[in-house]
Amino acid sequence: MGKPGWIVVGVVASSAFCWGIAGAIDMGLDRSFRHGRSYYNLPEGGGWYEFALFAGFIALLACVYELAHVPDWKPLLSLTLGCGVGVASALLMGREDRHWIGAFALALAGVVIPLTGLWRHRTRRVRLRKAESA
Repeated sequence: MGKPGWIVVGVVASSAFCWGIAGAIDMGLDRSFRHGRSYYNLPEGGGWYEFALFAGFIALLACVYELAHVPDWKPLLSLTLGCGVGVASALLMGREDRHWIGAFALALAGVVIPLTGLWRHRTRRVRLRKAESA
């Protein structure tokens, strides 16, 4: 798949993943006990959010790997678009403190991802220039 294909996959996967996070923030988590162990899961009715979390995460693994090895940092902005969908979803689902905190965390991730890519791109260029001059 070419770079435009991975960009589309990045937008869809990060949108699904961040929408699932927003749904989990809205519904909250239930603590359950089974076989002497406790675990957390989404309450009844959160199946679509769980599916979006896992499917988006699995697709993001491949997408981030491919987009991180592209020589340009701009394709990583597709992941920022997905974080924006998550911010909008979290704030459309409610305006409680947990929604604002979740929206802030998603917005922060949306800013950090392309900045990390930009930093990697610039250090790669400096490294290549040093190798050419040596």
